[in-house]
Amino acid sequence: MDSGVYTGYVIPPYYDSLISKLVAHGKDRKEAIARMERALYEYIIVGVKTNIIFHKAVLRNARFRSGDINTGFIKEENMAEAVKQVAAVDYEKGKSLASALGADNRQVAAIAAAVGSYLSQQKPGEKS
Repeated sequence: MDSGVYTGYVIPPYYDSLISKLVAHGKDRKEAIARMERALYEYIIVGVKTNIIFHKAVLRNARFRSGDINTGFIKEENMAEAVKQVAAVDYEKGKSLASALGADNRQVAAIAAAVGSYLSQQKPGEKS
């Protein structure tokens, strides 16, 4: 993750609105995609709209996963509809998690989920 933004920072209107970039790599395409899926799951940004759901939708697309893409990919695969589907699924997951945690705020639930995911990846005996 590469960003120069911090809590309370105001992004000036005179520059590109890029606030952060997230990059993943792996020994092959499959591993890089899996790492990016996890990173996007754990990537929490509040207070501004992001395109995280778009990236999740692209990563779930079978054609993208196989590498069969071109400049018409977004239109040909109707990614706008895919984004709506991912948003609905993520919203329901957030509601369920918030409810299970007794949290009134989905942001708190998302943060708890990210921490839980990170901790579940540790090997036994490994310090956090």
